[in-house]
Amino acid sequence: MAALFGGNKPEKHPHFDHIAEAIYRNFALGLAPASPEVLAALDALTPRELIDFDNARSIEGLQELFMGRAIRATVDPQTHTVGLLSMAAEQVEKELKAEHSQIRTMQVGDRHATQRIIRPANTAPILGAPPASATVAAAVATLPPSFEHLASVETLCGQFADLFVKYGQLTSADKEILKQIKPTSSTVEARVAALERWQAELKRRMRSLVVPKTTAHLTLGGVAEKQPKSDKQENPDELLVHRFEAIVAWLAKLLKEFEGTGVKYHNKPVWLH
Repeated sequence: MAALFGGNKPEKHPHFDHIAEAIYRNFALGLAPASPEVLAALDALTPRELIDFDNARSIEGLQELFMGRAIRATVDPQTHTVGLLSMAAEQVEKELKAEHSQIRTMQVGDRHATQRIIRPANTAPILGAPPASATVAAAVATLPPSFEHLASVETLCGQFADLFVKYGQLTSADKEILKQIKPTSSTVEARVAALERWQAELKRRMRSLVVPKTTAHLTLGGVAEKQPKSDKQENPDELLVHRFEAIVAWLAKLLKEFEGTGVKYHNKPVWLH
């Protein structure tokens, strides 16, 4: 009977949602679903303590904020998510000391950068994997204005694949295929082409989601759709921008359709409309 009158509606946890958005904004990481004990501890946070999560600029600092509530925060590099586990504060502190003494974590932000992680320069980034920290600033600086969200879109694709596996839209085998799609080089053209290949493969493998056809300027692979002829031909740079914009528009519709199934995605970036 309680269900008929809304008595079994899932509880809302605005503090959890707030922290999830802060973690995505500051570190491009998702926040994994938490246990009732963790949610209860987060619900008890004060507005001032929530601001501390907004201002976190390192994984170490983030972990120490959670430690104040006897919560152990760990980062899974495979799924790009932060997992939370409730345990004794003394145990959390002990584990963090051991972890931080072995691995120095990267600080986020121009004024707080203290570490450089050097990775092989001859390997193309896997789609959905975060870029190497040693080249982030240079890569962002050289990207044209229309592609400032390119790295975020690549990360978002990896998060979508994890999410769709979790809720039955993809299988683990599908995810492994998607992970193999990578740019042939570090150029914007190659990275956009990899996103288009990822998009085509995802369309083919999704179980039940159907994304409404977008009025994209270009079809997959950069082939123009049938449109009225124009006296002015677009240059290659403009065509590449339209290809990227079409991918972003499709991802926004994909997320809308997915949330229509009743699953809320808390890490939606503000630029994905």
